[in-house]
Amino acid sequence: MHPMVKTVTIIFRPLFFSLLLLFAIGPAMVNGQDCSDIIFYTPSINSEVIQNGVVYKRIQFHISHASNTDPNAFYFLLVDGAVEDINTNDYPYGSRTPGILVPVDADTIYIQDGSDLSCRKQVILNLEADKCSFNTHVNSILNGSDCSDVTIEISVGDTIELDTIAWYKDGDESVVVHDELIYVRPEPGSYKLLLSDTAGCEAIIDFPTVACPHSNAGDDFPIAHCIDEGLPLNLWEHLASTVDLGQFYDNNFNSIDSIDARQINYGSNGIHTYYYISQTPSLGRDTAEITVDAYTGRCRSCVFELANPVMTCVADSQYIDFEIRGGDGIMDTAYQVVFPDGLDTVLKYNETFRYFNTLYDAPLLIQLQSVARTSCDSTMNLGIFPSCNISKCGFEVFSAVDTNLCFDGNEGGIGLTISKGTGPFTVDWSTGDSGEVLQHLASGDYEAYITDGVGCIDTFEFRVGGPSQANELKILLDESSQDSVSITIGVQQGMGTFDILAQLDLQSANFTATRGIDQTVTFEQTKDTALVSMTDINGCVVDTTIILTPNCITPIIQQTNLTCGFENGSIQIEVPDDIMLRSTITWDDISGNGYWDRSDLALGDYHYTIDYDRCSIPGTVSMAEDIYTPVNISIFNNCELDGIVTYYVADSAQLINWMIDDEILPYFSIDLPTNQAFEFITESTEGCLDTVNLNTSEEEWLKKLAYRTDNTLEATLNIDPMGYLNFGWRTDDEMLCSACLEYGSTEIIQSGVYKYFVEQYPGCYADTSLSLRQDNQYFEMPNVITPEGIQNNFVQIFDPYKQMASIMEFNVFDRYGNLLFFKNDFMPNSEDQLNWPASYTELPDIIVCVAKIKCVNDDEVTLTQSVLVLR
Repeated sequence: MHPMVKTVTIIFRPLFFSLLLLFAIGPAMVNGQDCSDIIFYTPSINSEVIQNGVVYKRIQFHISHASNTDPNAFYFLLVDGAVEDINTNDYPYGSRTPGILVPVDADTIYIQDGSDLSCRKQVILNLEADKCSFNTHVNSILNGSDCSDVTIEISVGDTIELDTIAWYKDGDESVVVHDELIYVRPEPGSYKLLLSDTAGCEAIIDFPTVACPHSNAGDDFPIAHCIDEGLPLNLWEHLASTVDLGQFYDNNFNSIDSIDARQINYGSNGIHTYYYISQTPSLGRDTAEITVDAYTGRCRSCVFELANPVMTCVADSQYIDFEIRGGDGIMDTAYQVVFPDGLDTVLKYNETFRYFNTLYDAPLLIQLQSVARTSCDSTMNLGIFPSCNISKCGFEVFSAVDTNLCFDGNEGGIGLTISKGTGPFTVDWSTGDSGEVLQHLASGDYEAYITDGVGCIDTFEFRVGGPSQANELKILLDESSQDSVSITIGVQQGMGTFDILAQLDLQSANFTATRGIDQTVTFEQTKDTALVSMTDINGCVVDTTIILTPNCITPIIQQTNLTCGFENGSIQIEVPDDIMLRSTITWDDISGNGYWDRSDLALGDYHYTIDYDRCSIPGTVSMAEDIYTPVNISIFNNCELDGIVTYYVADSAQLINWMIDDEILPYFSIDLPTNQAFEFITESTEGCLDTVNLNTSEEEWLKKLAYRTDNTLEATLNIDPMGYLNFGWRTDDEMLCSACLEYGSTEIIQSGVYKYFVEQYPGCYADTSLSLRQDNQYFEMPNVITPEGIQNNFVQIFDPYKQMASIMEFNVFDRYGNLLFFKNDFMPNSEDQLNWPASYTELPDIIVCVAKIKCVNDDEVTLTQSVLVLR
């Protein structure tokens, strides 16, 4: 087996030319025809190339046709009359050709019209070679017998200062796979090395066959191993099933026994590196690097392991089969994955998933998030995969697809590079556009219809990816505070880490959030709108404007409740002057507006509404009655006899002042007459003035006193004195009777002052005097006249009170004044015989007696009395 076959082509390309290249430009006569409509412009000479000992100039030609407007018109270029085209391609009029290698010693070039073979235009060339040297030395080193382990060393002369070193693999000059002169263990394939120096010279070295295929040890991969699980690490179970036979090595490339590789234990956290090297008899060795992260705590709570990514091409479509290992097998059994094209799905751990890929020659990054543990997320590279676009027409299509990073974005694009096959190529798109580049695309599928130079058409499908779901914010508001608002912000939809910016007026807050973890920010509500912005790792922004409940003013309520039992409540509503100017206030119980002050209000609820700008502020003022107890004036009248009552305030703490007739009373009690109205004015400690009218009635205890003719003193009362201490008649000197209403005597009650008294209890006493005036002497005479038959027998004059000393004279007259009887000097109470002047004189029916009496006190009294004689 030959380890390497190489062809070395040394090409010199001066980037700047010091010699002038002259062209003879003008029409040429070929076969007797002058193609004057073909216009030849001054070409561009890009570089000089030496290939296989021949010196060439790389030239771009620009040729147009004045009369042929057919867009499909074309021409060929021929050198020195040769029938063969310089290049197998034909060229359209009106545009520059690619760089074409023209030998420096060529004299002429012919322009052959593609539709008219008789039209051929000659152009005289005058090319000169440049002076450029570029010496290289190639050394290939084979490592033992392993044909896959090759090292290529390139050296140049000491005088050459390299500017560019670029290795290309398998004909793809769009990707530089290596940029150093020494290439250790290149992958099997064909290579082209481009070198250029600062003087403008270039050299190209071709390596048609480098190395041989090596065995498969799999891709490099990490292992997260939790020490706390108490289980040893088995390296074998982490290898892909497709790897070839090999052996594990430690970081110093010391081999690890096959059994020991199944039971590796760690005593502490740390990063450990291992290698798996595969080796088969016919293939070279392959090495996979394994990085083990041994850790403690949160075992498998946030571990994603990529296993077995495999690419498959079906026609021009590409599929990637892979599986993700992780979870705990109990709660954490599934994960959410978002692909670059926006596909968003939920998969189970340790199950293979097939993904249709449209992202080529770039890292295929996927976003992962545990379904059970939303805070557990990661971004993982499935690998870099080349395009599968090989046409049935023989050309190859290399595509560069730009994915939309944001939902509903239109920044996607598709760029095509077409090689091999027969040109020129035209590209038409399912969108109606044409050209190799399609820009400003939304996520979706697009078809390219590519036609080559011989009319062969092939269709290629491309998918512009992008998120299938928009990132979504979760917003919760708390506007319960008077002057501030609290905003709880979270990620409702989206994966990964987000930068959150919350703004309200000049206030702002920044923090990082993931789905499932919310954060609350509080702002002073200086405006009625807030803005929350969420930006993901791709720069996609979600803006949400929050309309807050207007931060309406809270009016100041000045309220005076009802006092002193009157309807004297009042309400004052105060708002800032600038707001009052543009606001209205209305009340439910009255019409009109503008009543900011109200007075003389009764008990009850008063509902108002203040309107201004976007604010409508309802409110209720409950008019209550202040706790008020009128001053209580009590009455005390224990003695029913004196006509005096005591008015007093029992609770002096109620009272500030009280008065009668505007005169403030100095004490909390006062004695006043009964049966008389008094108006008291009281001032309570609440400041209430009350008027209290009181009149205490007390009946007069004595109705009347009288002296009866039967010589009795009599009292008539309005009260019942039976429960009293004492009552009765008396004089100043003696008690006449006790517990009595009447007082009588066998003798004439003499003139004098007599008192009737009552005594309810000691100290409660009343009496009333009766002044009795008797005549000086009083006599009842004649008391008895006894007639017998027609003649008088005797007459008696009684002196029961023993006032008479003697009867000085006693005369009896008839009604006509005729003296019927006369007697003198006799004693009262005697039975003196009455003898009329004539015994025949009869006693008339009516007589008049006149007696002159000498009293015991020497007074003389004359009494006259008419007497009716009853027979």
